[in-house]
Amino acid sequence: MIESRERTDPAMHAKPLKRARRSAGLTTLHRQVIGFLGRSEKPLQTADIRKLAHLSTIQTRDACEWLFEGSYISRNIRVVPVTVRGRVIRQRRAFWTLTEKGKELLARDSMQRSQ
Repeated sequence: MIESRERTDPAMHAKPLKRARRSAGLTTLHRQVIGFLGRSEKPLQTADIRKLAHLSTIQTRDACEWLFEGSYISRNIRVVPVTVRGRVIRQRRAFWTLTEKGKELLARDSMQRSQ
């Protein structure tokens, strides 16, 4: 009987969600994230970047992951206290900073704009 339930469960046959294809090069969004990190004096959380860029969580996370995979930014996972429904709990959060490669790109972009 358990086997028959598993076979008829629609969730078992659902197709996995497709993720957006990774772009071949830096986009305006990627440069915008690098700019936010370059102007910040401290590491930024994904939520901070999302608010600055006025994006969805998924768009921000994808941009940060792409930049991380390309070694433009680094990620540090920290456990921080967060208030949820009036209770303080500890959650893992990603904090992003520029790498040397990201700083070089930021400097190059700044020089091109000033010319």
